[in-house]
Amino acid sequence: MNAITTAIPSIETTRLTLRGWLAEDHELLTANYKLPEFNEYIGGFRNRNDVWSSMEQNNGSWSLRGFGFMAATFKETGELVGMAGCIF
Repeated sequence: MNAITTAIPSIETTRLTLRGWLAEDHELLTANYKLPEFNEYIGGFRNRNDVWSSMEQNNGSWSLRGFGFMAATFKETGELVGMAGCIF
């Protein structure tokens, strides 16, 4: 199977920007995974390396499959507020 090599798009809604994961997202995403309300539907990570691996896998999924989870940020502030996307 050949790689798709799809660039990660940036998608804007009225309030949000969906984009690929950046290194600076790691600290806040790690902190979010410690919150029960964040983990309720997506499951938890045991440590910081798991979060880093998840970010890498999601970005890599775009190259290999042409889709994946994206970072969701508030458009006005750039604050990371979650993730959105699909993966199989």
